[in-house]
Amino acid sequence: MIDGAEIGIAGSLFQAGTFVPAGTYRRVDAPGCDVVLERPDRLPASFDGKIALYLPMPALASTR
Repeated sequence: MIDGAEIGIAGSLFQAGTFVPAGTYRRVDAPGCDVVLERPDRLPASFDGKIALYLPMPALASTR
C-alpha cells in the first residue's frame, strides 16, 4: 500500500500485483480505467511499461 498523499491523492493506493479485497478500484494514471473484483484477487498489470497504481472506490462499488 502506498500513501496517496505522496503524489497528491487523498487515500491509500495499491500497486498492480497487490492482493486486495473485493471491490472497485480506479487506476489513477488512466482515466476511465476501473477494475471490479468480485472476490479478493490481485490488481492487474498495466502492460504499457508503467507501474499501475489503483485507488479503492467504495462509492462506485455501492452503485453496481
